[in-house]
Amino acid sequence: GVTVNQDYRNRQEYGGNLRLSYAISPRIGLFTQADYLFYNYDNPSPGGRDQDSEKYGLSVGTTVDFTAVLFGEASIGYVKQAYKSDTFDDQDGVSADVGLTWNVTTLSTLQLEASRDFLPSSSGGSSRLATDVVLSGYHELLRNLILNAHLRYNNQDYKDSDLEKDIYEGGVGADYLITRNFSAGAEYIYRQQDSSAQGGDYDKHLVLLRLRAQI
Repeated sequence: GVTVNQDYRNRQEYGGNLRLSYAISPRIGLFTQADYLFYNYDNPSPGGRDQDSEKYGLSVGTTVDFTAVLFGEASIGYVKQAYKSDTFDDQDGVSADVGLTWNVTTLSTLQLEASRDFLPSSSGGSSRLATDVVLSGYHELLRNLILNAHLRYNNQDYKDSDLEKDIYEGGVGADYLITRNFSAGAEYIYRQQDSSAQGGDYDKHLVLLRLRAQI
């Protein structure tokens, strides 16, 4: 029976990146990348503070492509979040991005995705340092039946606050290819959150049924 105004989350994000790459060989490359992102909020935070900020990032990394068996890229760098208002402390730290695919066999694939970056706070406070790691697996049981599973760890460290969340997740599912253009799927996901906030801990069981169409 209580209306909670969430307008303070409305924002526009403007940004871009510039990458310089060097191919050591046809299968291995090096790169350096500069990133810029500007957050423009429509309204101040619940405390009346201006939330606009700029984010700068510089990273170095490598790309690999071993004849479609192992391919992807990984990078590490430095990121800084600078706020327009003096009421928020600027934040900086190590950033990372990983996206690798390993075709273990012609029927089985493993994917590793990981990231570490400053993201906007969902509470109207300073930014949050988000660390996310996902390991996914896919197996072609039949030509038209694909099994999948994943494990995930996510940490949300809210700056200028004592709030911190650890989220653990695991899931299994399957996709049935009805035709070239249509597929049906089902997935079960279990998620557990451990939060430093009182009453913030929970367990969630999620069952998904989906029908997908593609051209």
